[in-house]
Amino acid sequence: MTISVAIVAGLFVLISKNNNCFSLLAVINNIFFTAFLIISSIYLTIILFQESQSLDKSLQFGRASKKDFIKNINNKTIYDITSYKKYRNQKYKEEKESKQEVRGSSEIWFILINVLFVFSVILLFITFLLANFKK
Repeated sequence: MTISVAIVAGLFVLISKNNNCFSLLAVINNIFFTAFLIISSIYLTIILFQESQSLDKSLQFGRASKKDFIKNINNKTIYDITSYKKYRNQKYKEEKESKQEVRGSSEIWFILINVLFVFSVILLFITFLLANFKK
């Protein structure tokens, strides 16, 4: 969708070559579309990288916990339901401490990046209206 709208905005540059006002609006519009594409790509890459690292740590913790659990059963550290509950509480605390928060995952960043897209669409619509009413 974004690429299609950017192509339409590029077409406005071609259509509005004779009029400086349309040309300026089209150039500004393309700048905002380009900024949106670049910033959103970088943002999504950073978020996905952090999520991937968090998932890897969680999977490694799960594997290590299974091995540790079997080792504690073999060592007779876990021998009844009370010792098991104590072990699980300890593991829950360790898991909570090992989880890191994904920076930049706040909704405000998503909203700010999408404001670029919305602003570009509004500019594109204004350019379209002005181009049609000028004729």
